[in-house]
Amino acid sequence: MGETWGRGTVFGVMPLSDGRLYCYAAAAAAAGAHAGAELAELTRLFGGWHEPIPALLAGTDADDLPRALAAYTSARLPRTTQVVRWSRRAATMTTWTARPAVAARNTVLRVAGKVAPGALLGGLGPIYGWQPQSEE
Repeated sequence: MGETWGRGTVFGVMPLSDGRLYCYAAAAAAAGAHAGAELAELTRLFGGWHEPIPALLAGTDADDLPRALAAYTSARLPRTTQVVRWSRRAATMTTWTARPAVAARNTVLRVAGKVAPGALLGGLGPIYGWQPQSEE
């Protein structure tokens, strides 16, 4: 079990309970880029790495790889799509770059800068039973 990192690349190996190995690889590429001959591209990228990576690639059937990639994509695509949608929604809720949000933030910071230290926190005393330390 392990993972090896290179510049913009990663190759990992995980043993499965039935004795087989699960291998994964990733490399930085342009959006939508696709290597027609996946195994040849993997060998080009990772064939010179340490053992057992070259041996694992040499033992891979080139016909199995496209089927495995298609199965992985069809299994993961619905979940990945859902996560992307949630992420986009969350990003729009937490954005502080909208003009009204920036104005509100700046106003709060200006007011806080004009108020004596501890005055804003002192208002929490009756609620939490806490007072800021005095500056002595």
